[in-house]
Amino acid sequence: MTNAVAKKPSAQQLDGFTAYTDEVQGADDRGGGSLIRGQRVKFKDAKWITHPEGVVLPPDLELAVYDL
Repeated sequence: MTNAVAKKPSAQQLDGFTAYTDEVQGADDRGGGSLIRGQRVKFKDAKWITHPEGVVLPPDLELAVYDL
């Protein structure tokens, strides 16, 4: 019989992410603090409008997501 005490592993040791950091690859290329580039739009009252100006966009306007 031994008097050795077994230590319980910490949560960091159990999750397998101890060697990782909060750094983001390519973070220097992102620029400002906002993730949105270009004009913000929202769908309100069955119409696409610019936000916050409220200009109604044409119904045949095609929008695309870029650099996601």
